[in-house]
Amino acid sequence: MALKKETRRILIGSTATFGLVGVGGIAANLAGLFPALLDWARALYIVAAIVSVLLLAVLVVDSIFAFLNEEYRLRWLVLGVGALAVLGLAVVGVYTRLADPSCPPPAEMNVLVPADQEEIMGEAAEVHADVRAEEDWPTHCRPVHITVFSLAEAAEARGRLATGWRDATVGPRPHVWIPASTADVVLARARAEGDRAVGVGSAPGFEVRGSTRLEPLVLGVPQDAAAEVGVDTEPGPRRHVVQEPLEVYLDRLGPLDIALARPDLDGSVSALLHTAAVYRSAGPGAHPQRGVPDSSLGGAGDRDLLCALRERSAGSEPVAVLTTERALIDHNFGRPLGPGCGPEDPPPPLQAYYPADLPWLDHPYVRLDWGVDDRVAEEADAFYRWLSDPGTRTPDGRHPLAGFRDADGALRCPVPDRGGWICGDEGTVTVAPVWAAERLEPLETGAAYSAEELRAVLERYEEARPEIAVLLAVDTSTSMEVPAGGGTDRLGAATGLAGDLVGLLGEEDSVGLWSFPGSPGDPDATDHDEPVPMAANTEGGQAEPVADALAALGPTGQATPLADVVADGARALADAGGPGAGRVLVVLTDGVADPLPAGGLTADELAEELAGPLEQGVRVHVVTFGDDGCGPGSLPGALTDAGVRCHAAPPGADPRILHEIVADARGRE
Repeated sequence: MALKKETRRILIGSTATFGLVGVGGIAANLAGLFPALLDWARALYIVAAIVSVLLLAVLVVDSIFAFLNEEYRLRWLVLGVGALAVLGLAVVGVYTRLADPSCPPPAEMNVLVPADQEEIMGEAAEVHADVRAEEDWPTHCRPVHITVFSLAEAAEARGRLATGWRDATVGPRPHVWIPASTADVVLARARAEGDRAVGVGSAPGFEVRGSTRLEPLVLGVPQDAAAEVGVDTEPGPRRHVVQEPLEVYLDRLGPLDIALARPDLDGSVSALLHTAAVYRSAGPGAHPQRGVPDSSLGGAGDRDLLCALRERSAGSEPVAVLTTERALIDHNFGRPLGPGCGPEDPPPPLQAYYPADLPWLDHPYVRLDWGVDDRVAEEADAFYRWLSDPGTRTPDGRHPLAGFRDADGALRCPVPDRGGWICGDEGTVTVAPVWAAERLEPLETGAAYSAEELRAVLERYEEARPEIAVLLAVDTSTSMEVPAGGGTDRLGAATGLAGDLVGLLGEEDSVGLWSFPGSPGDPDATDHDEPVPMAANTEGGQAEPVADALAALGPTGQATPLADVVADGARALADAGGPGAGRVLVVLTDGVADPLPAGGLTADELAEELAGPLEQGVRVHVVTFGDDGCGPGSLPGALTDAGVRCHAAPPGADPRILHEIVADARGRE
């Protein structure tokens, strides 16, 4: 017999009431409106939801009864109530999981990227992990934690991967590698295959999934010279950019007295590809830059190089730069270019030229197979799909790799909201400033170069660059014990930077190490010690003795015979001489030389002593780690008029200083 109408009304009202309480409470809890909700309140919502479901079950079954024979009513009642009870329990289980989720540990995925891409890719990885958590309904647990890290140089990354990543202190063994170019992969594979051929291989498998973004290599020229190089600098869109061969631009630069700068080949694969294109255009026996001289600017990467360009004083030599498009855009808009090179007012822009024979960076996504189940295969695939999908958007509506070019050569928005940029509805640039191109036809990538050709470029470059002799002089006075930031003291910062500089030297170069003062107990000491005599760095043979000697240095005394050591070191280099060898003295100190040791040289006397060695081509660089820096009140600052170059090292030191010193020593002027 069906329920009476009055009974049905009561059941309907009760069902609605309990349903609103239960469902409303669950929805509010899921929305995070009551994060501090007590357990008894959650239990109340659960009970209300169960009662609502059961009352609804009675109503549904009663309605079915009206259309069924009385013979089957009991059977349908049992089945209906049982099914709805199961549904209710499922609701309770889901809600209990939501109200108090117990998330399993996320998969740990390590991604190796170039140093100048670490910030960009780190932000993208964080957004992707959030997106993956949103996809994990109903718990919204993060299924992956992505650690993005980098090494200082591209060559180091290739070498450590090719040899099996034996040193975990440099970073975790990566599951994914996103180098700047497929050329990196070509070189790493070739080295790994060579090691396997002699039975020492432990490299992973390199599985290239595809490109994550495209980035043209460009020639940046000061705009006041752009008209003579051949590009109209009147305002207006450049929808159709004429792309000449690189040799055409170099020939036009030649008569303009403009030097050419590019990053270090070990530090930047873009510099390697630039140089490969330069050598291709020159042909056998020709000057690789068609007479355009090298600049004294140096840097480990494209952003380091452009930061050094920003810091040059007005009136310095005009410089054209071989770099990447994204780095040039950030430079022109005064954006940060890395640690110690923060935002500033836009500098005079560089005109971007897009030589037709310069390959593009393709930033490939490389899955590394170490032969073990790393439990990140699914997440690694998901990260690649997300990065490479043109429709991917971050919560603020941009593509995670905005500022690079897509597969069609269009520049992804957003770009700076000033200076003439206009973005279209499809998320790409429709109007660019006069110094940039809106759309380009993608050219070949680094994959077009074989390992043999790339290695030949490195060998030719190594043979062509002038040999140098570097004398390091490290201050070990007690004032070097003062903390310098970054968890070390001034002496630790100085020895660390000295060791890094040795790593930039080639086999044909020479290096030696001094420390001062040489007489620890004498407050008027003007001498020095010579832990490592000057010798050729054949096969890197000086690296270990210098490293051991630097590690053994400690504060030795109160005296700081800075002026005497500068004079002695410059004379020693001048006497050593050597045809074609650039000679440079690098003094690492806190600059504190007050009071002067009795009998020590004054600033004026030192200037006189340096005149001869400097005329003979000796270069003197002083790197300071103290508060005095290179100011006019310090001895290093006072010597700048005499030809000494002073560098104030920021906390944690700055590798750009090293590349500038080495470039200067090689006579790039």
